[in-house]
Amino acid sequence: MCQRPEFKFELQQLSEFTRGQIAAQGYDILAPTHANRFSFRPSQVRESYYSWPIVAELAASDWLLGLNENRGEALIDADRAALAERMRRYLDASVSMSDLPSELDALRRDWAGFDPVQTRAELLSGGFEEGKLVRFLAKPFDLRWAYAETRAGLWNRSRSTLVRHAALQNRFIMVRCRAPRADDGAAFNISRSLADQHALHKDAYLIPFLLAPSEQEQASMLEEPREAVANLSESASRYLASIGSSASDGEKAKAEAVWLHVLATGYAPTYLHENADGIRLDWPRIPLPAGRDALLASAKLGGRVAALLDVEEPVDGVTTGSLRYELRPLGPVATANGRQLDPASGDLAVSARWGIRGKGGITMPGKGRIEERPYTAEEQALLREGAAALGLSYDQLLTCLGETTCDVFLNEHAYWRCVPIRAWKYTIGGYQVVKKWLSYRERALLRRDLKPEEARYVTEMVRRISAILLLEPALDASYERVKADVYEWGKAASPNRTPLR
Repeated sequence: MCQRPEFKFELQQLSEFTRGQIAAQGYDILAPTHANRFSFRPSQVRESYYSWPIVAELAASDWLLGLNENRGEALIDADRAALAERMRRYLDASVSMSDLPSELDALRRDWAGFDPVQTRAELLSGGFEEGKLVRFLAKPFDLRWAYAETRAGLWNRSRSTLVRHAALQNRFIMVRCRAPRADDGAAFNISRSLADQHALHKDAYLIPFLLAPSEQEQASMLEEPREAVANLSESASRYLASIGSSASDGEKAKAEAVWLHVLATGYAPTYLHENADGIRLDWPRIPLPAGRDALLASAKLGGRVAALLDVEEPVDGVTTGSLRYELRPLGPVATANGRQLDPASGDLAVSARWGIRGKGGITMPGKGRIEERPYTAEEQALLREGAAALGLSYDQLLTCLGETTCDVFLNEHAYWRCVPIRAWKYTIGGYQVVKKWLSYRERALLRRDLKPEEARYVTEMVRRISAILLLEPALDASYERVKADVYEWGKAASPNRTPLR
């Protein structure tokens, strides 16, 4: 058998003349490396990007995929009472399988690795447990309810470790190992609840801020319970020590300093633009500031982003208190003919074809209906006042929100007025946020109209997203400060590890 001779080729050996000839033929020179997964796809990434730690290297352990139901959403609902009622019936031994409500049809059929009769029989002895009704992030800004039962394979993947961490009133950074496209919007999300495996497009990994004791550790505890510890790798802990962190800072404070800095970086438009190809190919890499003050300033900014992303956290001036001027005209529900909104007559039915039931019952986004338009004089006046209060020029504010706005229709009678075009198009982890939320609320799929509080929630969502957009100048400035004085991760870094599934 013939052996192929080894062939080594260094790009540095190419002469300028040869490079010029290659470029003249319309070709790019590629440099496949371990850092870019030996990709032969053209990409543009800052050279320093590959010297920063990948986000997974900052965690000690337990970055886990979100829960995977794969049961036709029988275990998930936007309405807590509706979910509780059907799970009570499912776990009631006096109710036969044939008498279960139609909403539980998916739990009567075979799925891969799921025997409906055996599974129910195993669960009936425990009965319904109110405490297993938990908040559940299905998609960005789409917080629902789930029945988080980890026994008997009720869920396709119930992630018991993740459920244990969530019991700490924990927070999770959500990230993808790679992105399908280079323009998928914000690189991260944050959640204080359990989340779906597909809460980000193409798999969401959840990294808890704090690590709960393992089941073995819990079993061995006597008098003194072990406290949760920061989910930070040895290398990340050494980094904190090198910039002046100490044990007196506390586990929660140390975790928040790192993970909220990650969040602030991942929402900086310049970071996303400069490093889009690198983010697409692998775990995002994050520059760490070389000074304690810079880290804490970035984390403080990340905390503001986190509050806006957390739909259950009130934000002064955005969801509570005196509303900021520039947010006042954004997203109220109105009627097309100017009459008073009447939920009883169907004004809150989402029927503009925002969602379509696809193959296998999967919800697919539809075209819907929006009408893009200029801001009215009244809207402009409030935007100008808001810009001045924020220390921005009116042009800077329009750069953040978009120079046009749009009206987003529920149906032919009602619409959400004045949704800034950039807020409408805003994307997190591959999902266009507002449009994705609407696709699951199409009346034909939801089987009811929106409740008034759900219609008002869309208004709040638009204002939260707009407030994030208005943080972009500060986020970019923070990212530039960090880049100007970056901690050298170097040889102290932990080796790459494979995410847990």
